[in-house]
Amino acid sequence: MPILPFGSFVFLMKKEFDNQEDAAKELAVSFQLQLLFFGVISICSSIFWFFYPGEENFGLLVVALLNGYFLSLNTLMFIFHKSLGDFKIELVVNLFKSLLIGGLIVGVYLLPQVSVLGVLIVLLLINSITFFLTFLKSNVLKMNYIKLFFRFDYKLLKRQFTDQKYYGLQDILTVSFVQGGMLLLPLLVINEIYGMYRGLLLIVAPFGLLNLTFSQVLLNQLKSKTAIEKGQLFHLMQKIAVGILLIVLVVMYVLRAFVMEKIAKVELNEETNLAFIGLCIVIVSSFVYSGYEMLLVALNKQKMRLSIMIVGATANMIAIFSLLPQFGLLGAISTNVISSVIVFISIMWIAERELKRSY
Repeated sequence: MPILPFGSFVFLMKKEFDNQEDAAKELAVSFQLQLLFFGVISICSSIFWFFYPGEENFGLLVVALLNGYFLSLNTLMFIFHKSLGDFKIELVVNLFKSLLIGGLIVGVYLLPQVSVLGVLIVLLLINSITFFLTFLKSNVLKMNYIKLFFRFDYKLLKRQFTDQKYYGLQDILTVSFVQGGMLLLPLLVINEIYGMYRGLLLIVAPFGLLNLTFSQVLLNQLKSKTAIEKGQLFHLMQKIAVGILLIVLVVMYVLRAFVMEKIAKVELNEETNLAFIGLCIVIVSSFVYSGYEMLLVALNKQKMRLSIMIVGATANMIAIFSLLPQFGLLGAISTNVISSVIVFISIMWIAERELKRSY
């Protein structure tokens, strides 16, 4: 999902458009680029399937890929409208989607024998419906703009790819940085430890959505401001948001036994208590560096943002192979703590330095 748009999310959020038609043309090229990457990833995934053939597995693969594509496409549509200052459409469409997802959850409870493929197909229908609903609810996109989405221009696509290359590479590195452990840990630890690690990361997941939402709003507010105004607004929003986040984390720590039992399905003991503290460090540091990422984008310092994430991804890989499997669950959580803190310190120092230089 994060790789498909090849940086279109931040690239679109940063742009300012002269009129609605120009905005629709920009979205159309981003749509085509996303479709191109989806085709490449689908072909690569199909090649891997030949190593583990099976009719049911192939069906799961196809529907899972399409779900990823429509989820990414929905996000692209929401980002596009938010870049124009329309935050309401995402709220309205996602409220409707929540009702559909709620219906699916009730259905799974009533029909516990439902297949995984069946659930994925229903999710695909829901994601498809929300995409078309977003298009219909849009005040910017008109029916006569649909032809723009399928009017492919190789030169235009090439130029867009070049313009977005640092943003796209950033997305790929972010995936390896944030999800590298999820992909590599099964090869290095036993299933029980991996299950506990996955369960604990469920606690972090909602905060990841919070990071995304806050960073999008932040970039939208910063992009049209002067350098001094950017610094003042950024620090104000960071102080307020981090203050609220710390209060939430203190409450979570007091209720950690309940949180871990109900969400992570892990019992509280000395080891898991330390792991929970590590998660809190990851949540705070990742929230802060997400904001600083958007500050660098607003200052047109995307190359620096990319360089910092290269350092973070490298630190993450080194930590994974150095700490595992010797240190078990704490080693797994420590990989996230080390890499996120390194990125947090690096990006805060560089972003503050560049902000002062821009005054």
